[in-house]
Formats: sequence, C-alpha cells, structure tokens
Amino acid sequence: MESVVLALVVVGIVAVLLIWRAGGGGRPPAGRGESFRTRVVGVSHRNDNGSSRQEIVRGCSVGEALRLVREPENPHDPNAIRVCTRDGDQIGFLAADVAARLAPRLDAGAAAKAEIIALTGGTRDKPTRGVNIEITIARR
Repeated sequence: MESVVLALVVVGIVAVLLIWRAGGGGRPPAGRGESFRTRVVGVSHRNDNGSSRQEIVRGCSVGEALRLVREPENPHDPNAIRVCTRDGDQIGFLAADVAARLAPRLDAGAAAKAEIIALTGGTRDKPTRGVNIEITIARR
C-alpha cells in the first residue's frame, strides 16, 4: 500500500512540474537557436482600442503563429513585449522577467517567432482563457 501511495505522489509531482513548465515560469535561453515556453500575461484586460483580449483569444488555435512586438516606450516597463495575432490584435504581454531577458536580444536584431502550444480555461470552472506559447530565437 505504501509503494502505491509513493508512486502516486511521484506521478503527481511530475505532472505538476510538466504543467508548470508548459504554463509559465519559462525563461529565455542563454544561447542562440533555442526555444522556451511561457504564458501570455494580461489576457483578461482590454486593449487600448476597447477590444476584448478574451474574445481575441477565443478565436485563436493551437499551432497559430503569433507576433512579438517590442514596446520600449511603455510607461510601465521599458522591456515590454506585446503578444499579438498575425493580424496585429493584442492578446497580452510577455511577463516582465521574461521580457527583461528577451528585449535586449530583440533590440540587437535577433529574430524570434512565437506559436501557441496550449489554450487554457474557457470552461464553467475556469472561464478566463489563457495562452501558453513557445518562443524560438533564430540562430544568427
């Protein structure tokens, strides 16, 4: 019985770590040509034009390419990086700690691409939708 409980605890820990890795806490790579996963923040806010980020996210799909747009004049964070659909509709931002490490590379001319790897929420129990992405920094 104790071995079954121990096995379930180990499986639970592994599951939590995998979910954490896919859903947030991602860090930009130190080297070139690497990928990392993170979540988009601010998805529950409205855009300056009044559009609902939640409605925009509702129209997104796994595998969809996204644009990362530097926003150095952002009054809250000079490293800010907007996350937008290919049509330019903003769905949120990269977290400040991720943007702080990625912004200097983008400013230096590095190319980055982003893709949706998971859409979360949108259910009765968790109505707010979330977006997990993978970012790849191209080799130069």
